[in-house]
Amino acid sequence: MMEKTYRKFNFRPGLTLLEIVCATVILIGAIVPIYLHFSRQAGQNIETEKIQMADKMLQSIKEEMTAMPYKTIVERSKTANKIPPDSFELSDDLFPVTLARVLEVQKKFKDFKIEGTWMFITRGNPNDTNMVQVDAKVIWTQAGGKRERTRSFLLVAPR
Repeated sequence: MMEKTYRKFNFRPGLTLLEIVCATVILIGAIVPIYLHFSRQAGQNIETEKIQMADKMLQSIKEEMTAMPYKTIVERSKTANKIPPDSFELSDDLFPVTLARVLEVQKKFKDFKIEGTWMFITRGNPNDTNMVQVDAKVIWTQAGGKRERTRSFLLVAPR
């Protein structure tokens, strides 16, 4: 008969260094992708919020300028900064409520800026001031560079 020799192991309670290292590697392997996912999602949430804020500002500019008496725009054309050939700079005094909103948003996101132009659509007559085209844009920065949202609309003189 063959004699079997059994080696007797002396087990002590506790963990070996190898077990601790393996558990740590597994934990890190699981946590890193989860962390990257959450940080990517946070960045996308901020980007989406900025786009929504820009759209709200552009809509507010449109509403304010539509509610403004048309005579104000015609009078403003006499003193506004002209951009050759026939455009005028879209200045803050044409949308004071929106400007206050921009200042409020800039407390959270410091990089919002409103730019734009407006011009009379003359339809062949250089003295025609019955229609105004407004081109407004909101500019901000993101990780990929500058982003912008634009909105164009027409204002027509009442008859």
